Amino acid sequence: MDKLSLFVPVILILAGCQQATKSVSLAAEAFSSVQLEDQSHLSVVMDASDAIHLERRVGVGSPKYRVDRLIGRTRAEAIEMILGDLASDSRISGELPAWLHHPNITFLDNSWRYCHRLSSQVRIADVETRWMNNILTSDAPAHERLVLLFSNIFVSDYKTYQSAETYAQHHQIIRKHSVGNMRDFLAAVLQDPAVLVYLNNDLNTRANINENLAREYLELFTLGEGNYTEQDIRNLAYVFAGESVNPISQKYQRFRSAKSSLNRLVLGREIKRPLEAVELVLQQPAHARFMAKKFYREYISLNAPSEETVEKIAATYFKSNYEITELLRGTLSTPDFWAEENRLGLIKDPVDIILGSFRTLGYDNTSEYDTRDFSALFTRMNYSLIDPPNVAGYKGGLAWVDGGLFNTRKEVLSRLFLNDDFDFDFEKKRRLFAEFKVDELKRLADYVEKLNRIKARAHPEQLIVEAAVFRSVSNDMKKRRHPKMILNLVGVHLGDKSWDGMNIRIGMNKKRNYANVSIFENSCSPACISNFNKGYDSGSRGVRGFEVSPFEGGGPKSQLKERWASISEQDRLLLRRLFQLVHLLPDSVGNGRVFHRGGAENTSAWMDWLASQRKKAPFDDLRDKNGTVLPPVILLRQDQKQGGLCGHVLSSKAYSSWSRPIGGIPQELSARLNRTDEWITAQLPEGLLGSGANALERLVLSDSFQLK
Repeated sequence: MDKLSLFVPVILILAGCQQATKSVSLAAEAFSSVQLEDQSHLSVVMDASDAIHLERRVGVGSPKYRVDRLIGRTRAEAIEMILGDLASDSRISGELPAWLHHPNITFLDNSWRYCHRLSSQVRIADVETRWMNNILTSDAPAHERLVLLFSNIFVSDYKTYQSAETYAQHHQIIRKHSVGNMRDFLAAVLQDPAVLVYLNNDLNTRANINENLAREYLELFTLGEGNYTEQDIRNLAYVFAGESVNPISQKYQRFRSAKSSLNRLVLGREIKRPLEAVELVLQQPAHARFMAKKFYREYISLNAPSEETVEKIAATYFKSNYEITELLRGTLSTPDFWAEENRLGLIKDPVDIILGSFRTLGYDNTSEYDTRDFSALFTRMNYSLIDPPNVAGYKGGLAWVDGGLFNTRKEVLSRLFLNDDFDFDFEKKRRLFAEFKVDELKRLADYVEKLNRIKARAHPEQLIVEAAVFRSVSNDMKKRRHPKMILNLVGVHLGDKSWDGMNIRIGMNKKRNYANVSIFENSCSPACISNFNKGYDSGSRGVRGFEVSPFEGGGPKSQLKERWASISEQDRLLLRRLFQLVHLLPDSVGNGRVFHRGGAENTSAWMDWLASQRKKAPFDDLRDKNGTVLPPVILLRQDQKQGGLCGHVLSSKAYSSWSRPIGGIPQELSARLNRTDEWITAQLPEGLLGSGANALERLVLSDSFQLK
């Protein structure tokens, strides 16, 4: 045996030790040795003051029935009860609205304006109403507080994209994961369409890098400023390239042609796949400290915590493998949370001011105020549940009372609690809501029955389109080398295949002298054709395109003919049928005004071109078994007021007229049980109550009622 072979086992052992050392994360090195502090302060038996403090900090408001259950418990037992709520059936998971299963029309933009008015605005109002009603009636308010907190960390909004469907899904992601594991939460956020669009990652391609998501992921979502470099952001943006959204379905979609194939160095480690960025940040000590500081400011104090306190909260979070409920436990278990100097030291946010006050002092089914009033009053306080001011969210703290807002908040409280006549006819309104629901279900059933009859009678090669609208038309048709008409289609059916929506282009290539129909990878949901292998990269768009002349064997070029041959016969049939829409343009589709925007000469040029294409793509190429000519394309009639897809499926009178908890207010949250003088005066120490004619007025108009 040579001498070298004697050293091989030793070399292998040393290499193994070295590898094991490398596998220990920086977070493990930072927190493994942190010792938890003495917990004797948690053995204190809670009185009413303790219980109110815990309930209004950890939840929203302090209803009497929830405070009563905590009195006489130790602080440790009370914390377990709070965490138990988060694991119980009383936690509102958030029922998804039924309209999420209806066709999504966000991709239509303003091309179908009257339908947007009937549906999109109603849908986002429904999202906001459901959220407020969840907060108002929740039996697990600690969950609602976490939803609010994480909505202000993983920020998105409605106004940027104006997709109620996308925002509803975003809210559902927050609601689901805010009591789960941060590893799963971050993975979900990185594939959340609302976040991807809000931070422009749908525009992030390897050819046109957009750093917004990468920057905010490191700075605002996970690590905080100073814990990464500008090069980390740049490289992470390359990793995130191609993580996008299908505009038709509003679902996450990854586009390979937009992605970079190279490994990128981020935070000292090479990564290639987007989800590797999750483990990457979790291994940084900065992440646990970042979250510890967020929770400290939310639940304990606006003052900066000591380094020791941050380390202990962060260590609890890290040692739980990043469970959010354990992060909350670590926060509530600190001596700082229970310290007298930190009580009434946080400024209530607008949700606390309105919904928390109603939970504390009771709400009634007959109250004249509902979620529409609450939303308007939130606006007066410079607040919106669904439209935060920017990607950093609300500053909180003193910002809630800046610029005269302190007095505005008092005016809001006075209006809601001192000027309510309790004369709303709840039962009448609920009956009306039920009638609207019955009517909506009937209209939906009628529409589906009609559509199914048409589909059953249709030839398997007939294309059925439920709604079609112009998105745009080239207004300089004679000058452009590639003039085109862009059409949005909703509810497309051919044989046994159906598509929720399509975005197609019909036009011409003047240089090569051929007419064409073109689609992109993200033009349909589900995919329009079986493959885009012979398609083309669309450059800065980051998606592959597919353009052919369907009545000329693909087109005059060999490349076009190869492209045509690369797809299935079913794909070719679909493209032929889509091109045959020229027979229905412009008069049979919606938003016809865009067809005429280029002036009379441009309109005439388009009309001449359409006439020529109708000859090349005849409308009599389909016959039944008896030889009867059938229209190859059926476009369902749309009535601009209440007919067809819009009026029968997408609009909702019920949810546009309802803005209260449908089941009514639970008895334990009623005004009758929560507005006794004894309970009202228990909310603040005697010396902090203001002046007024009665206990309620003394409480809601006192300066200290703005605090928690």
